[in-house]
Amino acid sequence: IEGYHIYYQTSTENNILFGSTESNEFTQSTYMEGIFCISAFDQFENESNLICVEANEMCSFEWNLHSGPNLVSVPCIPDDNSIENITGNISDEIYGVIGGGEAAQYIEGSGWIGTLQDIDYLSGYWFLVDIGGDGLHNLTGFPPPDDLTYNLPANGIYLISYQGDDNMRITDALPDDIELNISNIIGEGNAATQINGIWYGSLTHWQSGSGYWINISTPVYFSWETSGNQRVSFKNNFTIDKSFPEGFQYTQSTVQAFYFVAEINSGTTGDLNNGWIISYHKNQVTGARKWDGNIIDIPVMGNDGNLYSRGYSESGAIPEFKYLDDTTGELTDLYHA
Repeated sequence: IEGYHIYYQTSTENNILFGSTESNEFTQSTYMEGIFCISAFDQFENESNLICVEANEMCSFEWNLHSGPNLVSVPCIPDDNSIENITGNISDEIYGVIGGGEAAQYIEGSGWIGTLQDIDYLSGYWFLVDIGGDGLHNLTGFPPPDDLTYNLPANGIYLISYQGDDNMRITDALPDDIELNISNIIGEGNAATQINGIWYGSLTHWQSGSGYWINISTPVYFSWETSGNQRVSFKNNFTIDKSFPEGFQYTQSTVQAFYFVAEINSGTTGDLNNGWIISYHKNQVTGARKWDGNIIDIPVMGNDGNLYSRGYSESGAIPEFKYLDDTTGELTDLYHA
């Protein structure tokens, strides 16, 4: 194969050749929607049969959901943005949706009950997925407008979406004039805090289709910075790291806190820099994070009233922390100096 011919189909009998390329990519701005066709040609100008597809302004998104709470945003929203329509093909798996200060629950025979009835581009949401509802789930709709802006009117914590380019670094996607006004960001099972203009924690990049809690010190009005890439259809590849040490697994909760550890010292065995830090509430594991000597966020999952979080930390409780030696399996109590 030497290259490809690209056609625009005006009818089943008529195709307009408007370009050829030897690359695997081709960009055009003449037609924004319609039926496009492609063929391959060789050095003798032999041409393959046409392969055609209809293109339009809509986009599609694929979530990789897991049992329990999933912190998501919705990058492609159809004209009917009701929860009932958005979750239509997965209503058997999703039993609840929680937003920032509002929620809805699915009740068989009654549908979605609660104050949260519509999904929008700006907000983040917890999708509560039943056991066995794990897997890929697709949604087709319209992408957010190019001028999408977030208006956060007062200092505090907001649950927002991420509608920028996938996998951008935290600092690259935030406008410089508002970044210093954000003290910390919490995602699903990970977090980042800003200290003297530097971000620390396991949350290092924004993920399309994910939601985030951000803590701001002053009102902000912003749009995401972009790398110039245009998204059409895309997939959220974020999955929770389940490679915890045997016996120290825990379940994601919609109530979560994070403690940042910069250094561990031991008066008897020296520095402990190659193991895990485990958080506990009354001997119940509530979080774990690999420790290699660099500042990191330690999750502490709380009781949100669902069965999966029973025994987790309660409001006002003080968590306990232990260091797990990877080699010996020995647990060492940790105390704040």
